[in-house]
Amino acid sequence: MEAVATSSAITELESKIQSSIFTENKRTTHFEWNHRISKINPWQCIATTYNTETKESFVLRVVEDKTREACLNQIIHYLEVTKPSLSPFTVIWKKKNEGTERQSSYFYCIDVLEVAENFFTGKRREEYIVYSIEMKPIS
Repeated sequence: MEAVATSSAITELESKIQSSIFTENKRTTHFEWNHRISKINPWQCIATTYNTETKESFVLRVVEDKTREACLNQIIHYLEVTKPSLSPFTVIWKKKNEGTERQSSYFYCIDVLEVAENFFTGKRREEYIVYSIEMKPIS
């Protein structure tokens, strides 16, 4: 188990990620931690973003490592190094039985399959209509 002394480092890293995401797109970021019996990578972090307007959460990143701090550093590396090299996608969607207004959500992924996975994780697919998933030009 990680030492209590690292809790301030973990809080600082979480705050850095939250600030980065909020500055970019005004979404909040949340972390779900799972500790598994594993000698290799016992910690799993599922980082999600939450849109206060649509009341929907989407997966930002799922990482595994030996410590919580290492997991958070992987997410920071993703935001600072990996994400800028990924393709930007726009998903046009709506939730069934909740008005007629279409929503737009944005993802940085390697392909359309990863976009769909990040969109639908934690959701019941039959409750959503996805009108389009479009890859935008890399700027």
